[in-house]
Amino acid sequence: MPAAPGLKGSLGRRFVGFADAMEALPCRPVDLMTDKPIRNPYLRRTVEASRRVVYERTATQASA
Repeated sequence: MPAAPGLKGSLGRRFVGFADAMEALPCRPVDLMTDKPIRNPYLRRTVEASRRVVYERTATQASA
């Protein structure tokens, strides 16, 4: 998948850069995860109990 205009670096580098930027805002640790790789039901429950959505792209934004 091609990068969005104005974004530089690989997806991995952008992901890590975003995590670093998020930690700098509230000055506390941030874990960025997607829900697909969490197969362990105990870990999934723990993550879902504490996770907070900060940004969610809508279908309209995704297709633009």
